[in-house]
Amino acid sequence: MENTTLDERIRHIIAETGLKKAAFARSLGVTPNYIYVLCGGRVKNISPSLAMLIEQKYGFPADWVATGETQTSEAARELSDRLRGLDDKTLKALNRFLDRKLRAIGKK
Repeated sequence: MENTTLDERIRHIIAETGLKKAAFARSLGVTPNYIYVLCGGRVKNISPSLAMLIEQKYGFPADWVATGETQTSEAARELSDRLRGLDDKTLKALNRFLDRKLRAIGKK
């Protein structure tokens, strides 16, 4: 979903979460009216702190939320390349392993 406007990205995030706009607003500590304004296209930028909060709560990269572009680190590109070569069974096992590790450190 590259080259999108802020309102398109916010509406996409809300749709993906399955929340109503008001519930999404409450989850972020902002007013429902602010979310309605964002979704209406009248605001072109959001604060970096709100973009980071959306990333922390819902997993959408803050740079993508804020700008529509994703900055991929060298480490992420390398990992992506390595994962592309794995079969489905191995990917599922790796996913289960990561879930356990993330739960153990309180990140999931």
